[in-house]
Amino acid sequence: MLRILVLFTAISASAIAQGGSSSWKRSEPKSLPPLQLFHSTQAVNLPTAEALQQGNFEFEISHRFIPTLRDGSSSLWGFDGPVNIRLALGYAYSDKGSVTLGRSNVQDNLDLHVKQQLFSYRHEVLPLLVAVRLGTAWNTEVPGVDAADADNLQYYGQLIINSMYGERFALGVVPSYVENSHIACPDRQYSFVVGVHAQYYITDVFNVLAEWIPTVTGWRTRHNSVAFGIELETGGHFFKIILTNNDLLNPSQVLAGAANSFNDGYWHIGFNITRLLTFYQTPRATRIEQPSAQEVIHAEKSTSRFLSRTLRLRDLSRRTRIPCKPDSQWHTEILRELPCQSRRWWGAQ
Repeated sequence: MLRILVLFTAISASAIAQGGSSSWKRSEPKSLPPLQLFHSTQAVNLPTAEALQQGNFEFEISHRFIPTLRDGSSSLWGFDGPVNIRLALGYAYSDKGSVTLGRSNVQDNLDLHVKQQLFSYRHEVLPLLVAVRLGTAWNTEVPGVDAADADNLQYYGQLIINSMYGERFALGVVPSYVENSHIACPDRQYSFVVGVHAQYYITDVFNVLAEWIPTVTGWRTRHNSVAFGIELETGGHFFKIILTNNDLLNPSQVLAGAANSFNDGYWHIGFNITRLLTFYQTPRATRIEQPSAQEVIHAEKSTSRFLSRTLRLRDLSRRTRIPCKPDSQWHTEILRELPCQSRRWWGAQ
């Protein structure tokens, strides 16, 4: 009995001596940065599922020159002439949601929409980020129609699905529905489109992008909208230079289609500029969860790009000069000439 007591005392003393090098506290789980696939919150016209940090603002100014490259030297190959303009200001009410108010000088279209991230799925091969955007538009200056007319209101909804293959190629699919897409028609029309856009990041600050918005069913303004261009990311700015067959900018107008054919060389030159505005810093809320080994590997691959983007947001912005406002009479006349007839457009040029 004495031997057993001595042995137990020795074992206890050894365990106490090793207690300084071991801890019985629960280990803290690692936290991952938010999943980021695209760098900016929009492609050319279609949105991405990316979100701003809570409390931040985003200012946008976009131009579409009305003359086309096909007009030649008489219009300086698209640069000499009036432009359509969009101005917008967005505010992030949370790390996953934002509200944006925008205006286009085409029929003085006022646009208000809310975007909210729904969920994300981390995967080493094909990660997934899903969001939804709901909005309404009010065309306040339609010739011959009172601004308070209910037919001037439009409504739209978009499901935003983003993914990335590797570390350079990002892809987005955006099914969209527009109610009252043809405001000049006595009978209310609708448009259902499935927008597709892609970006290839050549470097952390330079990429090429393309966008296609085919109409599946409903009303369409003659042709599907197509755009491609380049994007430069620097100092909190995203600067896009594009060629497109659609000279419209606000969502309810773009989703209804384009008046010109992209295949015939009717390309409008345009640009989008967005600027992140940070007036005060709000700590980003982080959910603590135990990541899997696969999630940790994917996070390590994307952390450098996430950190470099955050550091670039500290630079100062520059003011952008806004050209004069064109007349929207031409756009209204084009709409009134088109037949008020919905049809299936899948596979049409």
